[in-house]
Amino acid sequence: MRITKEKKKLFDDNKKLYSRVQKMDGLVKEAIQSKENLNTIHDELKDRYEQVNKIAYTDTLTDLPNQQQFTDLLEGVMSTMRDGEKAALTVVKVASYDRITNATGHIAGDDLILDFSQRLKANLTEDDFLARIGTDEFAIISQNFEMSSEFETRLNSLYRVIKAPYSTGGREIVPVI
Repeated sequence: MRITKEKKKLFDDNKKLYSRVQKMDGLVKEAIQSKENLNTIHDELKDRYEQVNKIAYTDTLTDLPNQQQFTDLLEGVMSTMRDGEKAALTVVKVASYDRITNATGHIAGDDLILDFSQRLKANLTEDDFLARIGTDEFAIISQNFEMSSEFETRLNSLYRVIKAPYSTGGREIVPVI
């Protein structure tokens, strides 16, 4: 009889242990699910942060850096310049923008700004940083040039490109900068 009591006690203990293992298994599954949920939430928050950051630092029309990002970069460039390094700041204002939007509407004005920004982007070097800092204004930070004449050559080349006529609705417009 004693063996049976011991077997019964072992059987009961095994049942309790099995019940605890099942509870622990359930808790582990919940923890895994919670971790997956947290990872999903983390990824969603990261995506939203990137979207908000893009909205905060990017011009929506041209997809160029906006004035805030430009200001941050300019401060960074100025604070890290070493003796003898050169940098140049060029501000380009499309003076004909108001005339075009008043005469032909905002869509034509947006087209002009888009075309203008594409022209600028296509003719800059990897040492230039372009931003849209106002409705009709762009800024370029140029770095890594040895002599002022090298920068002037870049600027003259850029001037010829952006001065080229712009076409909208069958009309040819020469931007005034």
